[in-house]
Amino acid sequence: MDTSALVIEIVVALLTLGGVAYSLIALLAARGFEREGRALKPSGFAPAVSVLKPVKGVDARLYAGLESHCRQEYAGEMELVFGVSSLEDAAVAEVARLKVEFPQMNIRLVECPLRLGANGKVSNLAQMLPAARFEHVVVNDADIAVSPKYLERVMAPFAEEKIGLVTAPYRGVAQGGLWSRMEVLGIATDFMAGVLTARKLEGGIKFGLGSTLATTKTALAAVGGFEALVDQLADDYEMGARMAGAGFGVELAHEVVSTTVPAYTLRGFVSTSCGGRGRRGTRGVRDMQGWV
Repeated sequence: MDTSALVIEIVVALLTLGGVAYSLIALLAARGFEREGRALKPSGFAPAVSVLKPVKGVDARLYAGLESHCRQEYAGEMELVFGVSSLEDAAVAEVARLKVEFPQMNIRLVECPLRLGANGKVSNLAQMLPAARFEHVVVNDADIAVSPKYLERVMAPFAEEKIGLVTAPYRGVAQGGLWSRMEVLGIATDFMAGVLTARKLEGGIKFGLGSTLATTKTALAAVGGFEALVDQLADDYEMGARMAGAGFGVELAHEVVSTTVPAYTLRGFVSTSCGGRGRRGTRGVRDMQGWV
């Protein structure tokens, strides 16, 4: 056999074996994560929590996501704090609608007129935080939809000392079109597989996902606050990395949330996939596109 052909066969065989090994590890990681979730019992830990949601513009699934946060089966006190760069933003009307539909909820709107850095979303969060009444804070993006047990499951890890950040896995909901569905497929089979594999191999995670960033004001201040992240595109990844670097624990909640994936063109799909896939996730690029 020709030497070059033999080398190619060996390389291909090694790559194939590597792919098979990775797939098996990912499957084991996913199975283990599922079993852990089923074994969990309610901790009863339900601290008062402020949910911070920066919003900008309106899409077809925005209100459904906002509404899901008002239907929480949570024993503790909670509040919803929305932030907009301008009171002329179309999302303001959706917040007003939410107040009418859920008068029992503590819902407030904060105007965030300052642009503190390249990341507009985090710039708003820095201006929203002083309005949060409680020590525990949950941040998630405007398009995130959650189950009624969301806060209960996300807050549970904080019963342990030294937990600085709790994040959550997510699934995509396609808005329509081939490239939107391809992105949803990538989230399920590529991105989340990578997250769970990293968790298994490293004995935990050291990064965050923008689908949920739950923390405390104390832990946040220890890593420089939101102000330290205003120029970071992958602010979710950076927050988790800085929390881990400061000695805080980072946990992945056993709660899968939903995120809207817009109807991409081919160019938009390639831009998002190449700009944000892997441990940094796909959300960072999509979120920044909405805030520039």
